[in-house]
Amino acid sequence: MMVRKKLHWGIVALCLLGAEQVQAAEAVAVAKTVQRLIAAARIYDEREMLAASEQLVKLGRPAVPALLAASEDSEPNVRWQAILALGRIGRKAAGSAQSRLVDALQDDDPDVRAAAAESLGLFQVADVEVLQGLREQVADRQPLVRVQVLASLWQLTGETRYLAELVDHLRAKDWMAVDAAVRHLARSDTAAVTSVRPLLSSKQAGVVVAAAKVLEGIGVGASAAQAELTTLALGENRTCAQAAAEALAKMGESGIAALIQIVAHRRGTHFGVAICALGKTGSRLAVDVLEDVIARDAETLQVAAIQALGELGEVAEKASGTLVLHLDSPNADVRGACLGALAHMPSEDAATRKILEIARNDDVDFVRSAALAALKRLSAESLGRSALSVH
Repeated sequence: MMVRKKLHWGIVALCLLGAEQVQAAEAVAVAKTVQRLIAAARIYDEREMLAASEQLVKLGRPAVPALLAASEDSEPNVRWQAILALGRIGRKAAGSAQSRLVDALQDDDPDVRAAAAESLGLFQVADVEVLQGLREQVADRQPLVRVQVLASLWQLTGETRYLAELVDHLRAKDWMAVDAAVRHLARSDTAAVTSVRPLLSSKQAGVVVAAAKVLEGIGVGASAAQAELTTLALGENRTCAQAAAEALAKMGESGIAALIQIVAHRRGTHFGVAICALGKTGSRLAVDVLEDVIARDAETLQVAAIQALGELGEVAEKASGTLVLHLDSPNADVRGACLGALAHMPSEDAATRKILEIARNDDVDFVRSAALAALKRLSAESLGRSALSVH
């Protein structure tokens, strides 16, 4: 019996030691990653800030105390990044940070105030402290802060007045505020469609583009605006036409059909934008009309159609024969586009041999480089498929 007790307590001791080692390793990882975030924030290294922030989100609760300390740093960029990371970690693991986030709504730096507002929305807690803090900032002097406050209030309360004010910020002159408003409204399902549609008739191209981007994000749920978007896609303003075409590409079969009609009948001042948009549909329905453009139209439009087929990838596999034929085009841009598109499609022996020949012999540097890149990608995908078949 004594032996069993000793064995039991030995196992418990080992478990405790193991847990302590895990906690120690976590503490080291947190310290290193927070320092990495702080260092990146001080020099505004966006890629490094994002990487460090994502790592801290994965670490979760253990990272909260260090991030709370960083949220009090003298450098605004450090406070901003720490507060964003706390919001992304979420209420379940970082709920203890709520009061700090509410306090940060009064920070001297507008980026910090905006981050605090967004993080409180991510916490999804509609209690008195949070709602009062956010409402006090509805009239903040900075448009970006107002947008983040309105988005969080709308998310937490569902009150349509906040949605209406958020839509009004699509007219803002501050592009960061507009981008943030687009991002939030695009996640609204159908709630924002009625309010956003009238902006499609604005005389300001920037407002039209912002509205179209919102509808693109909503996708099929915004199909009530298809007629207005089709009119814009046929219009004389290229920027607006492009934004409208890209929105139509996300509206399911009816939106795709509208784009196909524009391309098939060569309608609109800038029907080339509809060609490009077809590449974003993910639909086999686009393939035939894109092949027709390659067969009939000028080389600039051919390149657009070829690139669209490349974006469609395996969905456009039946067009690979057309692309192989155009590898003999006298136009280097056409050859390069075909190589880029074929790299996204399953390769047949004939295609691979042709690509290899171009890689060795083409007169144009960028075409040879495109051929080598295509061969590399196709080879990697072939190895991946072989590995899957073995397993």
